[in-house]
Amino acid sequence: MAEHSQEKLEEVFQNEIVSVFRDKSKFIEFARSKYGLRLKESDIEGIIAKQTISVEERNHRILMRWKEKRGRKATVSKIRSIVTRFQDKNKNITSSQPNAIIVFDFSTMSLYSYKPETKEWMQMQEMHKSMKEENTFTTVLVKDHIYALFHTRQVVRLKYSDLASKWTRVADLSDNYYWNPSAAELNGLLYVCGGLRDLKTVERYDPAVNQWVKIKQLNVGRISPSLIAVNDHLYCIGGSDSQLTNILSVERFNPRLDKWEICSQLLRGVTNASLAVQKGTMYVADNGVIQCFDIFANLWKMIDMERAWPFIVGYAVSILSIDNEIFAIGKTEENSHAMYKLNNSRTELEQVETIKDRTMLNETCIAVRL
Repeated sequence: MAEHSQEKLEEVFQNEIVSVFRDKSKFIEFARSKYGLRLKESDIEGIIAKQTISVEERNHRILMRWKEKRGRKATVSKIRSIVTRFQDKNKNITSSQPNAIIVFDFSTMSLYSYKPETKEWMQMQEMHKSMKEENTFTTVLVKDHIYALFHTRQVVRLKYSDLASKWTRVADLSDNYYWNPSAAELNGLLYVCGGLRDLKTVERYDPAVNQWVKIKQLNVGRISPSLIAVNDHLYCIGGSDSQLTNILSVERFNPRLDKWEICSQLLRGVTNASLAVQKGTMYVADNGVIQCFDIFANLWKMIDMERAWPFIVGYAVSILSIDNEIFAIGKTEENSHAMYKLNNSRTELEQVETIKDRTMLNETCIAVRL
C-alpha cells in the first residue's frame, strides 16, 4: 500500500477531504490539532505564508507534508481514521459551544440569560454584593463557573447552571490591577495580566488548588490590555503604556513552552476592548471599528463601521461568539441597549434585540452554554 500511497492519498484528498474541510481555516486547525495531523508550526508555516496559491492547493501541500513526515505510516486507512477522529471530537466541541448570553442587571441586582435562537430571557441568580459596591469588574467563564474579578484583588465565582447556587469567594489575586482586570480562561486555568505595580505581570489561578501563581512576564508592559484563549494559546492584545498611549503590539503565550512571543500588531490601538473568536478569526471591537485577526495567517484586517456604528461611541461594547455567530451588545440610547449580529458577507451589524429594561455594564456580558 505504501508504494501507491501518493496516488491514493491524492484520490482521498480530492474525493473526501476537500468536501469535509470546506471552511478555509478548518483544515489548518485539523493539521495542527492533536486529534488531527499533529503537525508542528514549523512544518506548515511556510505553506500557510504563501498568498499566491489557492486554499485547495495549500491544503493539499499540507497533506503531502504530513505524508512526508509519517513515511510508510501515511496510508489511506490512517488518514481516514484521523479525519473520523477529528470530526468526532469536533462534534463534542460543537455540542458544548455557547448558545446563550448572561448579562448583569443592576436594576434588579440579578443575572439574566438570553438565547438568540429563541429570543427568550430568563432571570437567574442574584449578583454579588461587591458588584454593586465596585460597579466595575471582569467576568470569565471557567468550565461551569463564572468568575468575577475586582480591582481590589477580590475574586468570586458562581456555578451559573445551578439556579440555587450562591457566589463564593476564592483566593484573592496576588497583585493589584486596574478597574477591569484583563483575564481569560485557558485549559481550565484562569489567567490575568497587566498589574498595577508591574505592567508586565501575569498570574494564573488553578481552581483545583485555589491558588494564584506568578508566571512568565509579558514582553511589553500594558495597562488594561485584552486577553483571549485560542488554540491552546493565550493572546494579549493592545492596552496602553504608563503614559496612557495605546499599544499596537500583540503577544501570544504558549503554556507548554512557558513563552510569550510577538505576533502581528493591531491596525489601531485598543484598550480593554472586547474579544471573540470564531472559525479561526479573532474579532476585536472598539468604538466604530472591528479588527479581525486571521489566526492561521497571522494577519489583521479592519471593518470600519464608524458611519454605521449603532452604539454610542465611548461606551464599552461586548462582542461574543454564540451559536457560531458573532454578536455585539452595546448602549444605543441613554436608557437603552441593543444586541446586533455581525453579517460577515456585508460586513455590517444587524439588530436582533432591543434591551430597554436592563441596567447593565456591557463589558460584563458573558457567553455560556445553557
